[in-house]
Amino acid sequence: MRKRSRITFAVLALVAISLLAWVLLALRDRVVNGRPESYWISTLSMNGFFSQTDVQQWQELGPDGVVILVKALGEGKGPVWNIYSAVWPKLPATFKARLTKPTDWSRVRMRAALLLGEVNTNRASATIAIPALLRTLRDTNASVRMNATAALNHFLPGMGEERDQILPGSLATIHVSNPSVRNNATIGLQYFTDRTNVVVPVLLQALQDLDSDVRRGAAYSLYRLDPTGAAEAGVIALLSDYFSAPDGRVNRGSAERVLAKIAKKPELFVPALIELLPDQDFCVRSAAADMLGQFGGQARRAVPALRQAMNDTNEMVRVAATNALKQIDPELGAKAGVE
Repeated sequence: MRKRSRITFAVLALVAISLLAWVLLALRDRVVNGRPESYWISTLSMNGFFSQTDVQQWQELGPDGVVILVKALGEGKGPVWNIYSAVWPKLPATFKARLTKPTDWSRVRMRAALLLGEVNTNRASATIAIPALLRTLRDTNASVRMNATAALNHFLPGMGEERDQILPGSLATIHVSNPSVRNNATIGLQYFTDRTNVVVPVLLQALQDLDSDVRRGAAYSLYRLDPTGAAEAGVIALLSDYFSAPDGRVNRGSAERVLAKIAKKPELFVPALIELLPDQDFCVRSAAADMLGQFGGQARRAVPALRQAMNDTNEMVRVAATNALKQIDPELGAKAGVE
């Protein structure tokens, strides 16, 4: 009897909460582009990636779209929603069938944060979006925090001194437990060109991170902020992270992207790449030779080491060293027996 009473009470309470939630939602549900805000927010709960059409549709909403996305960042955090979500799974199936299933608000917030970085990153949007994104850095869901840091990175390039409002949140995010969040934060620090005294020490510390993506992000940002100082810190050695995949195969695509992103400075890169030629991993040795060849005549100091690498025990390394010599100095390559 008591059990039935408890179930009845729970159902009545849930109905009352549902009605209250419906009333509260109806009171604040503006119509945007012919549809209520609740409709636009509900589309964020869907699975899958955003298509270009999806992004364009949100862009067409203009400032209203940014306001809705900011509103979505705060959804699912109130006591009404928390109680509803907690009670609903415990109800009998017959009642569940008659009531609306609670929305996965963490998914909504995650996708709202992602869209804020894609839809519009002008100054007007930044004024609305950035305070909400900074609050979202404290979200309980790691994926939401990851997308919030990525969205903030989209705003940073077009900002001036006002970017300083983002810096404290970015610095705090460097120390969170989720590596994807830390990685996004290290990448964003490259834009604080006038705060190198604060940012560079943090990035140098991030070079010791246990996650290779975080180390790469820190290395990239350091090279953008202070190439010489980064080289002195031994950042270039992190290129070996790009050379080897977990299964032992060379990750050439990653290495090439690094060279494309980081300014080609032979005075910094060539000595470090020479140091990688004797590496224990043949993939690293091969990739280092390949990259030295891309510097052409600017890598002449690598010729002796490459000649030695032509006698490597691994065929892939020997071929890479041979090709690099051809690119650096065809005449010296010919004298070394390279056709």
